[in-house]
Amino acid sequence: MISGLIGKWMKLSMAETTDLVISGFLHDIGKAKVPTDILNKPERLTAEEMAVMRKHTVYGYELVQKTADVSDRIYRDNLTPFEAMEIISQQQFGSLDTSISEIF
Repeated sequence: MISGLIGKWMKLSMAETTDLVISGFLHDIGKAKVPTDILNKPERLTAEEMAVMRKHTVYGYELVQKTADVSDRIYRDNLTPFEAMEIISQQQFGSLDTSISEIF
């Protein structure tokens, strides 16, 4: 699990690393409510299927909202790894923890 490795690299406590790993497991929990034919489709999803897939964030929120402090962050379209790293790099000062984004 990448989140566990990042926690170790950051020298987090065992409790903090455990929380990080659990968060990694839960980040896509809403996909459990997406039909398997859409979830496992090898071809490109249609617009309708993509709309269903995007709802996994809402499903996940609904599943954990009573037991966790969750944010209302909006779903964004897929990014290439390079685009994601560019955003992380741009946002690391002020809104992200720089020590985490540098490790990532």
